[in-house]
Amino acid sequence: MKRLILSSLCLLILSPVFSQGVWTWMGGSKYANDSGKYVGDSLWPKARNSSCLAGTEDGVYLFGGMTSSDKKWALMNDLWYWNGEEWHWLSGSDTSKNLGYFRGNNIPHARMECACHYDTAVDEFFVFGGRSYVYSEDYSMPVSGLSNALWKWNGKDWVLLRGDSTLNGRSRYSDSSGWKKTPPSMTGPIYWTNSEGQFNIYGGNVIDSSFKYPYFYTNEWWQYDSTGWHVKQAASNVYYYSSKAKYPKEKGVFTEGAHPGRRRSSATSTNKSGDLFIYGGLAVIDAVGQDLKRSDLWTTNGTDWAWLAGDTTFDKRSKYCTQNGNLKCHPGATWSAMAWVDQKDHFWMFSDDIEDSKYPSEFWKWDGSHWEMVNKDKWTYTKGVYGVMGQADTSNWPGARRSAVTWKDKNGDMWMFGGIGYDSDGDWGYLNDLWKFSPDTTEEVSVAANYAASQLQVYPNPARGMMTVQLSSNTPHHLLSIVNTQGQVIWQQKVEQASTQIATHHWPSGLYILKCQTTDKVIEKKIIIRN
Repeated sequence: MKRLILSSLCLLILSPVFSQGVWTWMGGSKYANDSGKYVGDSLWPKARNSSCLAGTEDGVYLFGGMTSSDKKWALMNDLWYWNGEEWHWLSGSDTSKNLGYFRGNNIPHARMECACHYDTAVDEFFVFGGRSYVYSEDYSMPVSGLSNALWKWNGKDWVLLRGDSTLNGRSRYSDSSGWKKTPPSMTGPIYWTNSEGQFNIYGGNVIDSSFKYPYFYTNEWWQYDSTGWHVKQAASNVYYYSSKAKYPKEKGVFTEGAHPGRRRSSATSTNKSGDLFIYGGLAVIDAVGQDLKRSDLWTTNGTDWAWLAGDTTFDKRSKYCTQNGNLKCHPGATWSAMAWVDQKDHFWMFSDDIEDSKYPSEFWKWDGSHWEMVNKDKWTYTKGVYGVMGQADTSNWPGARRSAVTWKDKNGDMWMFGGIGYDSDGDWGYLNDLWKFSPDTTEEVSVAANYAASQLQVYPNPARGMMTVQLSSNTPHHLLSIVNTQGQVIWQQKVEQASTQIATHHWPSGLYILKCQTTDKVIEKKIIIRN
């Protein structure tokens, strides 16, 4: 819900309250370390975290992950499909630590923190990399390491397309000596499918130049299409104890050369245009081998990066506020949090407080200009409140967790499966519960807000090259100004007419504020430039 606040300067501000939607427990167990169901009706995946997921608004594929076996962690290689109503088990084993095969009947070996992609043009699902198991060279025992194998599920069989049949393979930047161009073996990369249907991976943990364990961070950006792998962004000093993110001077502007630096396990989602948004993640290993965490929000248009919000330092704590609309509110540093981008390009994130031993859950939304706290009254919860399966209730709340998988459906609802965290009894473990969050899209707007909105309209918004500002015919003399996110006035003009066209092609893509000042008030409207 939203309410109107008019300041003494007649500045229009829409300030959301804390309750902004409702959770529904859609299935799975409300108790940790559930074995799932692989036989009969109403099948359900085993409890797990760090799976990979890809698909469309109509259905998604889920592969692998880490689970519990004999009170120890173990890996899975099962493939599932969720069609919006039920799970279907398609391939792989119902037991953990399955090693798979590279010859004969190909089956990917069990793995976690891999990258996934769904190609809508050919109806095929892809899995790349991850932490995995394979047999040793003499097939006498399983060994653990990182993979750079690329697998394809064609609806019936698995096919090994590229990469090494052993673990810990290096990058190959050209096709030579019988080898195909391929990324390094890695775990925890950021992955997404862009608007052209291409499979993208960024960052992750890779092996060092001497093929040793543990791993180092990278900021390589690779892209896969029907012709193979392509290097979108080469690594800069990949095997080095440093993050080296390059922050631009202005927030909200796509900037050549800017990038998030080396990191892994960020909270990620894409908008309807296929643009990636990422928050935080593990960004660097310090001199004593400690992972440090970021608290910054980035997006990319497929070519350049824009830094939207957050801090340039590490391990920053969350800042809470008594009400939304406070520009000082922000989430803290986190990793393996869950994220969605809604139909308005708002970034939602379900995370935990990394510095609190009880891991209370946090739910945030970035609206393009500031952070808002979602259902703040539930943030002290550690264990889940499940209610009745299939029934939405304002009391429902997922237990604090990390490393779950997320997606959006065609209705704009946001889904979350599994992870590692707290169940309904407050016990910590692997989860296989399925949740749906339905954002509240209604707005409570006063008569004054309706009047103000009727005075100022902008189209198209987002704008490409040109936009039109339309004012009501009875609006008196006015001054139009456009301000960037740094508060700088980049365009200003006094106008008398009702309609004004403004050329935007020479401005960097990003978020701007249009201000209309009349003799008695100032009206503001957010505009987005996409050039």
